[in-house]
Amino acid sequence: ASLSGNPAAMDMILANPKKMSWNYLSRNPHPTAIAMLEANQDKIDWEEIGANIGIFKPQVDPADLMVLLTQ
Repeated sequence: ASLSGNPAAMDMILANPKKMSWNYLSRNPHPTAIAMLEANQDKIDWEEIGANIGIFKPQVDPADLMVLLTQ
């Protein structure tokens, strides 16, 4: 079940949905996991999703950030 939190395991998660843990999936930043959570909001673990970096969209372009950091 904890495999559900591993972004590299999405193929296995999708192949075995009955073994998936929504709690762990709520932490998974993979875009497919995020899409699954968006489509199944009633199954989201709202405490766990707060630690999921995949739910946040960057406000700064990474290239611009590098320029800022090197100044």
